[in-house]
Amino acid sequence: MKQPDRHTPNTGEVWSQFGNDLRAFILKRVRNPDDAEDVLQDVFVRIHRGLPGLTDSSRLLPWVYRITRNAVTDLHRKRNTPSSLDHEPADEESIDSQAHRQVGRCLRQLLSDLPDKDREALEQVEINDVPQTEYAQQAGLSASGAKSRVQRARRRLKQELLSCCEFQLDRFGKPTDGDTPPHCRKNCGCMDDPT
Repeated sequence: MKQPDRHTPNTGEVWSQFGNDLRAFILKRVRNPDDAEDVLQDVFVRIHRGLPGLTDSSRLLPWVYRITRNAVTDLHRKRNTPSSLDHEPADEESIDSQAHRQVGRCLRQLLSDLPDKDREALEQVEINDVPQTEYAQQAGLSASGAKSRVQRARRRLKQELLSCCEFQLDRFGKPTDGDTPPHCRKNCGCMDDPT
């Protein structure tokens, strides 16, 4: 059985291998060439910083594209413009709907109620976009231990959300205002916050 390649490429090698493809990928989602170049530069800064934490070079391609998708999304958030990475056409109403705001408030509340280790794992990996390998080092865990913790925390947060809140989902699995407004099943009050 062939052993996986343990060589971790440097930033220059990643640029040579993926630079043109990433530029095209970004241009399809950003449209403005100047913005696309800014995003590409940001992507390679993130890659340069994260490469030392990449322990499995066979995961390089998905890792690079995850960074790229996140950078494109960050640009759209910063500019408050819809991203073509969304699964459905986004307009102002769907981005800022009452259902999305309420579920977001509920998720923040439920996240704060998780055990410290689970909350920290989700905040670092999902909110702060820290690669799991880097989070593993920060938390003193193995890579597989960090991955397990994040997956467990995701499941726990999903279970809490589904047991606490009732809301309609659209065909993409996203909350929708629909005919029935979102509400708390357990009277946890997470959707009562007016902010």
